[in-house]
Amino acid sequence: MILTNISTVHHLKDPRINTLMTKAASKFLESEVYAFIKSPSSIERHERNLGNYSLLRRLAWNIYFPFFLKDLKKRIIVFHDPELIFSAFLIKLFGAKVFFDIHEDIFMDIRQKNWIPYLIRHLTIFIVTFVFKLILPKIDGLICATPTILKRYSKFHNKCFLIRNFPSISESFISKSRVYKKNEITDQINLCYVGSLAENRGLKDLISLSNIENISVKVLGSFSSLNAKSFFMSSVNSKKIKYYGYVNNDEVYEIIKSCHAGIIFLDDIDNFRESIPTKIFDYTRWGIPSIINLKTKASNLTGIENILIHLEKKQSFDDLFDYLKLEINDKYQKFEGSRSTFLKTYNFESDFRLFLSLI
Repeated sequence: MILTNISTVHHLKDPRINTLMTKAASKFLESEVYAFIKSPSSIERHERNLGNYSLLRRLAWNIYFPFFLKDLKKRIIVFHDPELIFSAFLIKLFGAKVFFDIHEDIFMDIRQKNWIPYLIRHLTIFIVTFVFKLILPKIDGLICATPTILKRYSKFHNKCFLIRNFPSISESFISKSRVYKKNEITDQINLCYVGSLAENRGLKDLISLSNIENISVKVLGSFSSLNAKSFFMSSVNSKKIKYYGYVNNDEVYEIIKSCHAGIIFLDDIDNFRESIPTKIFDYTRWGIPSIINLKTKASNLTGIENILIHLEKKQSFDDLFDYLKLEINDKYQKFEGSRSTFLKTYNFESDFRLFLSLI
């Protein structure tokens, strides 16, 4: 069987589609990915780029895909975007195994778009719900990125599979030899933030950090909207926070090796809470602890005790430097054992292996 990933929204280097659902999945079966959005770096052998197209032309591919892909009966096809739901239905008629990979809660996303009039938002949700109920039961199943998404979307299909955004085992431990050995903090704390930059991902807290003495922050990632970028750039202390934009893994290493800890700032939403292990991984694999602003239950996250620092223990940013200095230096003493346990517990392969055994 050939695992074929298709997206009209995500680029070829998207971490879930490329790193997990294509590269890591290739350990189990032949894998490939087709995407409309150009990759920020070079295209690799197993990838096909379909270019940048308007929404109308991307929707038109719904009709073309069944004729574009050969040997449909030998394929497991995973669609990653709602706009391809009609293509999924057509390809299923041609004999392929078809699944939808739901990365985000579409209905929550629509509700949070406050710039769309209230009535239009609810009309859109009604239409999407109607289409999903009509078409999704006719494909082979849904792949969900978090338990909350799986619970909410199980009403559309009786076969929902959980494949979380946990790292590949090989990706975790290839980087182990490159873990940078840290010295104890003395008079300066260097922090980093890796990930999407959005209003609900702690932009205000990042800005607050830029005003604290003896703390500097390196920010790696892209903004979710022009409004988020404008707000951040106009408010941040540019002398204390350096923005790098999107960077690849090798560039991340070169930047992160001079940092003492990574930052996880999220709004208290179920999907965000369930993504915490993945966020921690971004820093753990490079040998630094994570600082988080949400309360977490250590009992639910094996091996987390010595790699996570709870910022919520501090009611304000007063005296934050002394608190972080003490916590980070303490984590360094116990870090490697917890790091190894964490990476062995949270990995993509265990979820994907279960998925293959059930389809």
